[in-house]
Amino acid sequence: MGKRHKKRRKSERSLLHLLIFIFFVLMFYAVKLMPSAAYPLLSRLLGLIAFHTMRSSKRLVLKNLDIAYGDSMGRKEKNLICKNLFSSIVLNFCETVQIAKISAEKLIVMSVIEGEENLYAALKQNKGVVGISSHMGNFPRFQAVLVKKGFPVNFSSRPPSGVYLARFFK
Repeated sequence: MGKRHKKRRKSERSLLHLLIFIFFVLMFYAVKLMPSAAYPLLSRLLGLIAFHTMRSSKRLVLKNLDIAYGDSMGRKEKNLICKNLFSSIVLNFCETVQIAKISAEKLIVMSVIEGEENLYAALKQNKGVVGISSHMGNFPRFQAVLVKKGFPVNFSSRPPSGVYLARFFK
């Protein structure tokens, strides 16, 4: 691969990251302005668009479903799971943005923590608790609820691969 080709690929990647950033920021503010009742419809629509346009992500999800389920599940079922996954990701994004729109009291009322008494017991004894979460469900909302309830919370994650998104989240 020549220098010219590498430079072009780097420019294309940079442009792609910029376009993703612009789309993300527009979505962030659009979701912030829209009523939460619209989130399910928006997530279905954008999830379907993602299913049909994000080919490499779709292939990865379907490959993982093939590994997990093999031939015990048909292609139609796997595609449905993949579509639902993309929709869930959009819905989680909407719900995460919603955290900034609602009061701490409303957020707490909307959320239930099973085993919360164990967290209070550890806090009372001045002991820490290590919680490990997979990248499933709306874990940022869970973190916000813990903070709003007065628990000291720390988390670690890797920064986004796009330079513009990484700056946005700093």
